[in-house]
Amino acid sequence: MAWEPYVEFANFICKFGEDTNLLDLANDVVLPALLSHPEKYEFMSSTYFLYETRLEMLPFDGRDELCLVGTFIQDTRHRSVQVFDPELGLVESLSETPYATSASFVLILRNHKLLYYHETPEAPPLGSFKNVVTRNIRRYYKQYVDDRIAEAAAEVQSRKNPTKTAINAAKSATRRTYGRFTLEIISLSSEDDFRAYIQQMSRLVSVRIELVDTNDENDNDPFFDDVREKKEAIGSDRTALSHENTEGLNREEAINQLSAATAQGNSHISVVGFDEAGVEIRGGATDYKTRITLPLESRENRDGGSPDVEGNVISRTENAGILMRRMLSAFGAFVRRGVHIDETPEADAQIIESKIAAVQEQFNIGAG
Repeated sequence: MAWEPYVEFANFICKFGEDTNLLDLANDVVLPALLSHPEKYEFMSSTYFLYETRLEMLPFDGRDELCLVGTFIQDTRHRSVQVFDPELGLVESLSETPYATSASFVLILRNHKLLYYHETPEAPPLGSFKNVVTRNIRRYYKQYVDDRIAEAAAEVQSRKNPTKTAINAAKSATRRTYGRFTLEIISLSSEDDFRAYIQQMSRLVSVRIELVDTNDENDNDPFFDDVREKKEAIGSDRTALSHENTEGLNREEAINQLSAATAQGNSHISVVGFDEAGVEIRGGATDYKTRITLPLESRENRDGGSPDVEGNVISRTENAGILMRRMLSAFGAFVRRGVHIDETPEADAQIIESKIAAVQEQFNIGAG
């Protein structure tokens, strides 16, 4: 079966300390890190980098949403050491051929949902995207915190007879205020896809749920909200729940309890079981994630300069815009399958609205 491009969806959980989220530092850290010539990173024989990142207003769910869009590229080389000749058999033939794989992405800033489109075979995986984004944001965040620490120290030094102890105390307090930057990107799954994954197991023996800190949203299941409250009350850095039974857990109940969580991406859920042949099946979100096939336009059309069916020349930028809209349309279809992805309290939603407006003003992006 021929490979086809596909889109997957994920929750993009960007935290700075305990209470500061993506939109809180969008103007000062996150967007400058990803828009202003983000750095390239090399690993083994490949170079990974973000390309043509920009902010756009795109239609989703009856409104124009502010989105960060772009392309993630793996630039590498294919090395060949031999070829097969029908007469001579295997023959040494050393050669290198440059090639690049890529994925397009849309990050909806309001609900921090990531749409990631594998547009080539062997496109860089979501994990590589996370690594590059993390390194770029971490670099900007370090500078941002260092600047705040310097400001705090300067304020103390401006007082009468400042002591070194007071200056160091101000630095330490500022550093604690901003906390550590973390990024989680957790693939989303519909109930149907999660069910299909679990049902290939004749015996489900283990389920583990590890909660992660959320952005500005509540969990779909009130049970997880209650656990989070207890997690915070006891001061836990990491909280996990597990169910185990070597004789087998109730698969249908596992699906009923966990499908809402797999659709929201606020926890790492791993499962272990066995198929009818006794082969172990062990997986997490990347294994049961939803994938929607989304064929590309022709390569010539994508690169610009080729006519469409009516004879009009389509530029690469215009074609990218069409692709982004198709990705959002696919995400809309995913949501309409009964997936509730935005459980933000009304009061918080108003605050988020003001943060979105601040980003639009900062980057001169119209409301559409």
